[in-house]
Amino acid sequence: CLGGAISTIVSCPAELLKIKSQGNTKFKTNYSNLVKRMVRTQGVLSLYRGYLLTLTRDVPAFAVYFGIFEIGWNKFIKDSDSIYKVLLYQLILGSISGIGSWLITYPVDVVKTLVQNSKKDLSARKVLMENYRKFGWRFFFQGMAATSLCAIPNDAFCLMIYTQLHYRL
Repeated sequence: CLGGAISTIVSCPAELLKIKSQGNTKFKTNYSNLVKRMVRTQGVLSLYRGYLLTLTRDVPAFAVYFGIFEIGWNKFIKDSDSIYKVLLYQLILGSISGIGSWLITYPVDVVKTLVQNSKKDLSARKVLMENYRKFGWRFFFQGMAATSLCAIPNDAFCLMIYTQLHYRL
């Protein structure tokens, strides 16, 4: 949880800039100019628009991500003597951890993205209620399948490499 909380200090402005550049279809985004313009027109705190939503997403996401992996590590990997079995379980547990963390936090990420991408200063509650009324609960899971497909190799290899380095050093 603490790792998720600390990471938001960097991930919130980084994701905000990514979202702003993705919404910009007129010209190539120059990030330094974007930051300067945002700070000049709206202040430094504008870089942290959606910070509480990022925090709300990342704290439980990290807890689930590392929690699933830790439980699986202790149950399946810790005492294994086969390197092939260890690597296979690391890949499987990394995949499950990534999907699990997205599954519980994906709706918050959707709301966060809409808030950060809005030209108006919208509240999370307003975004949530308006989209729920218009589209129903399924709206908050649009793109979950694609995100899960990306999470499988990304998180599988990330946790496998992390544990191999961590326990070998």
